[in-house]
Amino acid sequence: MSRTRIVKGKITEITGETSRIFAKSIKINSGRSINYYAKNYTYGEPQDPPEPNTKKLINSIISGYFYNKEGVYLGKIGAGNNVYITDQATFLEVQKGKDVGDKILNFTEKYGLNNEQLLDRANWAYAEGKGYAPDYYAFAMNNFKKVAGSEKEMYYWGMQDTDPDTKKVRRLEKDKYLSGVYENQSGKAFWNLRKELSKMTPEMQAEIAAVFKTQISPDDDPTNGSNQWRGGKGSGEMQLNAPPGSKYWHRFFKLKKSYSGQAKIITI
Repeated sequence: MSRTRIVKGKITEITGETSRIFAKSIKINSGRSINYYAKNYTYGEPQDPPEPNTKKLINSIISGYFYNKEGVYLGKIGAGNNVYITDQATFLEVQKGKDVGDKILNFTEKYGLNNEQLLDRANWAYAEGKGYAPDYYAFAMNNFKKVAGSEKEMYYWGMQDTDPDTKKVRRLEKDKYLSGVYENQSGKAFWNLRKELSKMTPEMQAEIAAVFKTQISPDDDPTNGSNQWRGGKGSGEMQLNAPPGSKYWHRFFKLKKSYSGQAKIITI
């Protein structure tokens, strides 16, 4: 956009305080002379222009992490912990302060999971399956949360294993397990990239996408309602249940609300 103003006489501008001009370049042409009158002259590095009102408004409403539906991290706007799902082109438009209408899904507002909770679930699924069958872990986890009642209770009741020394069942601390403090080190790689989301591997991105799917497409549950899994390693029957090339197996099953009893649903 351009503007041309032609005045045959004089132009006088009076500003009570400070007058600022922002431009990529400023060109002044005079047929006679250019006169400046001031007590002091100062020069410095150019400053950034103020944000347009639209961009200020959008950034005051949107604050959090952006992903596409495949779980690929796009970037962050603001300091919030919200999760938004959109595509790369739309995210770039939002960064410029443009109104994109309904092209963004506010995942946190609609489904109640913020970015930390999203990554905790994806991290847990990765620690268990290391990228294999992400939908199974994500859906079983989400189903168990309905039984447990909250995110906190889901991890408290769900994160258990057998202590290799005492051979007794023990409860695991969520952050320690996800970061690889215990014997299972699978979650450590995911944990270490949670502050560098753009470096997530395709397998890790698939775990994030699986968590999205549990909320957006709940009817696509491949576990037939399973809300727990058990696993181990070895030979014989357990080895037969393992994916090709793997020594590990997980059997998904449905746990009753009383936390007792089980009904085998599916084995992968």
